[in-house]
Amino acid sequence: MSLTYLAPPCHFIQQKDRTIVIMFRLFSSLPPVLGALFVKDLGIITAWTGIAAIATAFPIPALLYIGSIKFANAHGMHKYETYYDGFGSSIGCAWAVAGFGLIAMICITLRLSTLIG
Repeated sequence: MSLTYLAPPCHFIQQKDRTIVIMFRLFSSLPPVLGALFVKDLGIITAWTGIAAIATAFPIPALLYIGSIKFANAHGMHKYETYYDGFGSSIGCAWAVAGFGLIAMICITLRLSTLIG
């Protein structure tokens, strides 16, 4: 996900504020360009980006789920059973997904560090 998605869409802001959107898009495009200047093999950049994608897909949502359940239990909020509750919505499954994501990130980071160095 690009940082440009965080800027307000052009049709929601007034015409005079369009420069804010343009500047935000310019600033969000600078890090990849600067990174490409210092790396000869662009496959390395995409590999490091893959680590961020794994973090976004697996451990971060699972840890947010675990944290929200602990917060709800600590503040006396009762968990209501819904149609979607089941094995996939359990704390154990969330820990398994978070563990898988963290192990995958560590393995890929170690593999990339041996390829670079």
